[in-house]
Amino acid sequence: DAEGQYGVGHRTVGHLFVDTKHVAAPVATRGHGTFGVDGHLFTIANHSLTHPSLAEISIEAARRDIVEGRDRLQQFFGQPVLGFAYPQGSYDAPVMDAVREAGHLYARTTGSVEKPFPPQDPMAFHPSCHFLAADFWSRHEKARGSGVFYFWGHSYEILNEAMWAEFEETIRRISADHDSRWGDLADLFRGTDPE
Repeated sequence: DAEGQYGVGHRTVGHLFVDTKHVAAPVATRGHGTFGVDGHLFTIANHSLTHPSLAEISIEAARRDIVEGRDRLQQFFGQPVLGFAYPQGSYDAPVMDAVREAGHLYARTTGSVEKPFPPQDPMAFHPSCHFLAADFWSRHEKARGSGVFYFWGHSYEILNEAMWAEFEETIRRISADHDSRWGDLADLFRGTDPE
């Protein structure tokens, strides 16, 4: 599963949350935790080893899936993996602790909030919305007051060329907004400027 913000033909930074069962061959990496595809930067983040509902399995099994997923990604890409996304949105306090103990700076949920940053707990980072949310643009507008607008989605949810064109228009529209800029989530959680 690849999730996150990404685009073609725009100055974007995307976040790919990868469960390692889908990692097959090395790609060119550059910078801290990023790799390039056609000139665009993508940050690699952990989505577990096998994509289980983490809160529904034993904490020992969940911890193993989280740690092994991160370790494999770091070995594969040769970069620190600082972010995590809960498979199927499944998490609880013990799972959050396991994600933190594995060395992640933040963990994304599937819940939506009006003001995503700063979260009460970096291990429960709720995005602004899903990229297919009916109220996407109103949420984007409301985010101007909080300073962070973060959306998520799966590439497999884009079913046809018309949906890809609509997604590209979304990326273009955000990129054209002089008050907006793309950034790496890890930079937010490290307290650094994403520029």
